[in-house]
Amino acid sequence: MEISRHASKSNHGEQQTSAQIDALYVRDDHIEIHSKAVREFRSSDPTKHDYTFKLSFEEFREVVSVISEQAAKRPSAFEEAVSPILKDLLVLQTVGSGSYKIPKISKD
Repeated sequence: MEISRHASKSNHGEQQTSAQIDALYVRDDHIEIHSKAVREFRSSDPTKHDYTFKLSFEEFREVVSVISEQAAKRPSAFEEAVSPILKDLLVLQTVGSGSYKIPKISKD
């Protein structure tokens, strides 16, 4: 994933770095993404940092909502990207609708 930043008040241009998702966890109240050894934004600084991003389920809902709105406006732009994860999206839909039930395993 690409990360960019610029100063809030005196913008002297955008700085960028990139990070890999090294671990992804779904916790009780948020989604947690870990990226290790991310290069400092200033290219002259060899320092690397470990990052943890925490996305609340409310923030996750907002992200999904915005993506859904944009997909509905431009379906052809999203079709190829969404096709490989359609099964996963259907699982989320089933769980979110309350239709997903964990099957009971008989102890025969």
